Amino acid sequence: MVRCKVLTPGKETIYTRVARKNYRCHECKGLIAKGTSYIEDHINYPALNRKTLVAYKRYYVNKICLVCWKGDVP
Repeated sequence: MVRCKVLTPGKETIYTRVARKNYRCHECKGLIAKGTSYIEDHINYPALNRKTLVAYKRYYVNKICLVCWKGDVP
């Protein structure tokens, strides 16, 4: 079951997911074991290619364990 919460429209979205394999937490580098819940943080921001001067959307996805997450859980 996936729950979604939009923190900043078009910029930051968080999801609560269940791990299908073992992951590492982005904050504490601890283990997120298979079958446990974690937060998936999607961060989007505009970027500019310096050679061609073309704008595009860049994004990062960080997996954070529930112990390290300090915000509201969706």
